[in-house]
Amino acid sequence: MTERQQEFEQQLAELQRGYRVRLPQRVAAIALAWNRLREPPGTGEAALDLQRLAHNLAGSGTAFGFPAVSKAARDLETVIEAWPGVGEGAVEEALAVLHGTVTELASQDAGSAAAAAGAVKTTPLLDLVLVADSGSEPCRELAAQLGHYGYRIEQLRDSVALEQRLAQKPPAALIVDASHGRGKFSGIEQMVHLQESGVALPPVFYLSDRDDARTRLAGVRAGGAGFFIKPVDAIDMAAALERLIPHESPEPGRVLIVDDDTVLAARHALVLEQAGMRTRVVNDPLRAPEELADFHPDLVLMELYMPECDGLELAAIIRQQEAYMGTSIVFLSSDTDTSLHLHALRAGGDDYLVKPLPPERLVASVAARVQRARTLNTFMARDSLTGLYNHSRIEEQFLRELARAHRLGTPFAYAFIDLDHFKQVNDVYGHAAGDRVLMSLARLLVHRLRRTDLVGRYGGEEFIVVLPDTDWEQAMSIIDELRESFAGIRHQIAGSEFRVTFSGGVAGFPTFSDAVTLARAADQALYTAKRTGRNRVVRAPLPRPG
Repeated sequence: MTERQQEFEQQLAELQRGYRVRLPQRVAAIALAWNRLREPPGTGEAALDLQRLAHNLAGSGTAFGFPAVSKAARDLETVIEAWPGVGEGAVEEALAVLHGTVTELASQDAGSAAAAAGAVKTTPLLDLVLVADSGSEPCRELAAQLGHYGYRIEQLRDSVALEQRLAQKPPAALIVDASHGRGKFSGIEQMVHLQESGVALPPVFYLSDRDDARTRLAGVRAGGAGFFIKPVDAIDMAAALERLIPHESPEPGRVLIVDDDTVLAARHALVLEQAGMRTRVVNDPLRAPEELADFHPDLVLMELYMPECDGLELAAIIRQQEAYMGTSIVFLSSDTDTSLHLHALRAGGDDYLVKPLPPERLVASVAARVQRARTLNTFMARDSLTGLYNHSRIEEQFLRELARAHRLGTPFAYAFIDLDHFKQVNDVYGHAAGDRVLMSLARLLVHRLRRTDLVGRYGGEEFIVVLPDTDWEQAMSIIDELRESFAGIRHQIAGSEFRVTFSGGVAGFPTFSDAVTLARAADQALYTAKRTGRNRVVRAPLPRPG
């Protein structure tokens, strides 16, 4: 068991001990609610309060290793639902059974905590790529071009150096010249030899002068992840590398847990966090909308029965807001009534989970819903060609980050980027070539910028880059370095080769304090860059006093 798993088990055990200690208080609260219901006027609100307390106890007992408590509480809940038809004696008897069960537990040691779900770990992949070849010009040029996209490249020209290098920390990928009989390096055959010798290979991409079935078959049998005919367009290789070597590890799923049962909510949070997700717990349902706006969860996991505002009402509040239409809502309840399940789904829920839930079931259900929510949001928020944020979503992210900068008093930079003479690219080489240029710039921006930076396609050949926690000088240096790298990329189409440049305008907060003046300043700086010769980055001038 790893240290992290041991810590998780200890935390679960601590939660279980705390739950067991508080059981008598929860039973006392149920008895008090029953007494209030029996005394005039015995309102409907008091009946709902009693039912909610019994329902929550029924749903949490088994989760903490006390199935007898869940059964006794569920039997009490069933009797309460039938009251007053069953008479006070039936309620008193069910309450006595629950009290006796908890009293018996008080004299016993706590059982072991429920089994934890396995942790979902993500290991960041390196951007180091080895190019194994005999020094051919196409391979040297490909290595240089991939460097513009931010990949660190090492070139090795013989099999001994390659084997020694692979024995060290493995690279993220390997690009191999598959041509046969090139000096001491024999391409595909060498990879087969290394595998037979027990050397673990990273994903391998083969380059070849030959485009025939036998050569491709040899590459497949040697475990090739890709096969390219020389000369290779760097953008195609960069795209293949990006599919196998993501620029960033997936952002952990974000789950907002809304449950008035503090102990059970803490347990759910602990299980989900152990599985690699980020959680935030809200015990007061009326605070949930505020936390939604601040936390931006992928999924809301909420108890159905809560005081002041139940789960169905809270779901209606969430679904009334367009910003959360893509946020999944999953209800939790120990109620097994299928008609209630359907009602919850019609009220805006995406799923209904019946408590108690084993940890692995909770993780699997939540993870699947998070993935679906993210897929839906990708279609809604991403530009179909480049995969960057679309116009509306980058504007939304821009406003959010600007508000954060105001709140924290941190610097903030905003850049407009526009491709130079892009119309000529479309006119001379065709719109397919223009699309490849757009994708090339998008790939460079995403791979070279930080994970916290935001990139969007504003429209046509215009892009927006949002740089949180970045001052003007830093932003100017970053965007200008990107400009130089992009200008060095050779674009290939139908045997032709050409280069494209871009111009940029940069403005920053707090010099420009609101969204309108900040965007306008960057746009004016971009106009100046275009007017003064293109292929340059210009800083917005300071605003005039008054």
